[in-house]
Amino acid sequence: LAIGFATKPYPRWRIPGWHRHSIAYHSNSGTVFASDPSLGRPYGPAIKEGDVIGVGYLYQSGTVFFTRNGQNLGKASIGFKYPVHPVIGSIGPCNVSVNFGHEDFLFGAANQ
Repeated sequence: LAIGFATKPYPRWRIPGWHRHSIAYHSNSGTVFASDPSLGRPYGPAIKEGDVIGVGYLYQSGTVFFTRNGQNLGKASIGFKYPVHPVIGSIGPCNVSVNFGHEDFLFGAANQ
C-alpha cells in the first residue's frame, strides 16, 4: 500500500511515489518515495494492519508529512509545491477507509 499525494493526471499503473510529482509512504517498508522508484529513503515504521495513517500538506512551504496512529512522523519532503490530490495505490487487494474531514482526525492538530 502506498499513501500520499500526486498531480493530475497520474498513471493508474504507477504506484504513488514512483512517478514525477508524486510522493508516498510505502507500507511494506516504511520508506518514502518522491517522484522516482529508485530513490526511496527510510522514513518510519512499516505499516501494519489496524494502523491509522494520515498525510498532511502545508502548501506555503511545500512540506509533506505523514502520521501514524495520530503521531507526526516528521517532514517527508520540503519544497513539494504542486497542485496535488491525495492518492492511494496497491499492488494487490486491500481494504482501506478514508477520512477527508467528515470525522475528527486522529492527528489532533489537523482538526483546528
